[in-house]
Amino acid sequence: MKRQISIFIAAVCAAIALSGCIRMDDIVLHGVSDFDVSLQGSPSVSVTLDVENTSSYNLSLHDASFTVTDRNGSTIGKAMVRDALDLPRRSRTDLHIPMKLTFDNPFKALSIAGDIVGNAPSLFVTGSVTVKAGCIKKKFKAEMVPFMEFMKYFYGE
Repeated sequence: MKRQISIFIAAVCAAIALSGCIRMDDIVLHGVSDFDVSLQGSPSVSVTLDVENTSSYNLSLHDASFTVTDRNGSTIGKAMVRDALDLPRRSRTDLHIPMKLTFDNPFKALSIAGDIVGNAPSLFVTGSVTVKAGCIKKKFKAEMVPFMEFMKYFYGE
């Protein structure tokens, strides 16, 4: 019985120690190499990012979704990544990300898209992505991040 408790405590300690092994700085975005928007049929966006995984773990990104809102908090649209994305350890690669778009108010979305630079200060992004390294998962969240600040993260400015 003592041996089983010791093994359980060792497993819990190992899980706690390993839970800090995934950091957001392990994934470095060097820029966007391609961007395509399709509003025909089911709206979608395809983004190709130049991404580097600096960690010693193969990473897998799951359940990535983002919501764009205006400053009043009303939802304009949502983007969800369709499939899990894999990043090999210690590598730099072009990562193709297909996303499904849904619009709560398509007319508002079109009017904003017509003048995205002028409307950007009044837009905010909220979302999350789950990153897995082996059996360890960690969820990264963004809450009401200004749209231009969110985009600067991808463009590295």
